[in-house]
Amino acid sequence: MRYLLLVHKSEDQAWEWWRPMAAPSPPGMLRDVGTLCPSSSATTLHLGKGRPVLIDGPFAELTEQPAGYYLLDCDDLDQAIAWAGRIRPAKDHELWVEIRPVEALPS
Repeated sequence: MRYLLLVHKSEDQAWEWWRPMAAPSPPGMLRDVGTLCPSSSATTLHLGKGRPVLIDGPFAELTEQPAGYYLLDCDDLDQAIAWAGRIRPAKDHELWVEIRPVEALPS
């Protein structure tokens, strides 16, 4: 099953959050890794009743914002949690890692 590890950090810290995991993943497990630009560069499109509304800025004004992600192919949630624990924040920084299963879209 694929799991998205969504890394959140405080925006008042330096934006460079990414550090390699402490140990390399088995071949084929790490599907993708990426960093997101600061939330100030975000554009949000609200889709609901009526016309779509375009908003400059992030979906939510929070202290902690998504900074990047890892996409892993794991056997189960326990394995995804173990790999999330190998993410290393920069010195004196804190990270929050949201672990979410990814469902395949029907073809």
